[in-house]
Amino acid sequence: MQSIDAEVYRRYFRHCRFKGGNKTTVNNTSTYTPTPYELEMQQQEANYSKAIAPNALELNNLAMNVLKNSLGTVQVDYNGMNKTAQNQIANATNGMNGLIGSNNAASSAVNNTLGSTANQYSQLAGQTAGQLGNLSGTYTNANVAANNAFSNAGNTYGSLAQGNLPTAYRQNMENSISSALNNTIGKTISGLGNRGVLNSSVASAALNDIEKNAADSVAQQYQNNINQVANLTGQQASAAQQQMSNSFNTAGQLGNLIQQQHSLQGDALSQQAQAAQQRYTNSMNTNSQNSGLLSNLINSATTPITTASVAQEAAQTPASNLWNMSLGLNGATNNALVAAAGKGTTNSTQTSTTSGGGGGFLSGLFGGAVSGLAGGLGSAWGCFPAGTMVKMGDGSEKAIEHIEVGDEVKTDSGKTEKVVKLMEPHYNDVYAVICEKGHTNTTTTQPLMKPDGSYIEMGNLKIGTELKNVGKVQSIVYSGERRVYDLQVDGENNYIADGFTAQGGDDSFWTA
Repeated sequence: MQSIDAEVYRRYFRHCRFKGGNKTTVNNTSTYTPTPYELEMQQQEANYSKAIAPNALELNNLAMNVLKNSLGTVQVDYNGMNKTAQNQIANATNGMNGLIGSNNAASSAVNNTLGSTANQYSQLAGQTAGQLGNLSGTYTNANVAANNAFSNAGNTYGSLAQGNLPTAYRQNMENSISSALNNTIGKTISGLGNRGVLNSSVASAALNDIEKNAADSVAQQYQNNINQVANLTGQQASAAQQQMSNSFNTAGQLGNLIQQQHSLQGDALSQQAQAAQQRYTNSMNTNSQNSGLLSNLINSATTPITTASVAQEAAQTPASNLWNMSLGLNGATNNALVAAAGKGTTNSTQTSTTSGGGGGFLSGLFGGAVSGLAGGLGSAWGCFPAGTMVKMGDGSEKAIEHIEVGDEVKTDSGKTEKVVKLMEPHYNDVYAVICEKGHTNTTTTQPLMKPDGSYIEMGNLKIGTELKNVGKVQSIVYSGERRVYDLQVDGENNYIADGFTAQGGDDSFWTA
């Protein structure tokens, strides 16, 4: 078969199933005989399918071309854009961290300034209190001295009022008078006596006159002394009063100066603290504005990616719409056929066949439910057309034509198995199988899994047959000739294609 020209093989041998050796197969088959009305509906649907197949294929090809053109028009380097966005976010984040450091530094600086200012103010208050305390001591001492002077003056006035001179003053006065009398009267009397002039009568008279005059002089002098002492005492009291008043005035002036100095220094410290607070406020405001700018940079970092994604999606939308239109045509069905299907009779038979190829010619196509669709088209290898999405081991999906040996796919049990072989792609007739929960395109001999785990070839499906994960079959429509693919998977040898569980192929089925 390898030597046959590919185009000749596609045209004349693509429906043949080549297998080596003869073998005998015993089959239990059921023959379904449709009603005349069902046959009529089948024929009408076949005619409809043949009519819309070229249009569906044309829409499919148009969708492919539009998609290629749109992808060529909107080229998006998501990796580069993501790298740029990440760099922008990283730079903005570093800037935010820098702002945090700046805020901390500004807070520390203002706290240090305020703390220093508070200490200086405390020291100033202590100095002022000390100075005012010293002034208070001076005031107290002046007050005590003045009170003592007033007390002494009062005592002196009291003694003078009683006619008593101060003791020291009186003694000095008496000593002065005594000395004066002795130096004058005593010497005179003694001289007169020596000359024999002084007699007793004369002496007595003279002494009496002297004594009287002396007494009068002493009394007068005594009164003068009292007045003089009183004046001196008054002057001393006035001087004490003036000294106390001067001390009070001086202390008051010094107190005012200290208070003014304290106020000026306090104002300077307050201005210093206010300036530090203002610098902190300005720093916080500036950093807040910068933080807003950096936040905007972070928020806008992904905007180009989002915009590019929207643009690319918009460019692909026309192709997607055309593709959906083609699927809509492929999946069109006749409700009357659905209502008529399954109304015929079924006969069960057991047959034994021996052949080298195996597989009948569209035997029991669709279980007889839609045999009018493929009359005379022949058998096909079990496989899927390009675009069929296969579930990969990591949960993603990949088009069957891009699967490679070694790729890991998900099996029906949920295990991850490797693809061990690929079928040589070739052209074949493909049918759209539409179920309740999904649809796919495949050839008539592709085995699909039922809910009980058994397989049924697509050609034996009937309307209402239930398939695993996708529900009951609602329609089967011829979808044209396409290039098809198949996989051989390690282990269970099945894979998930468009949500359908498909049995994998092998060499005995693929090659002669």
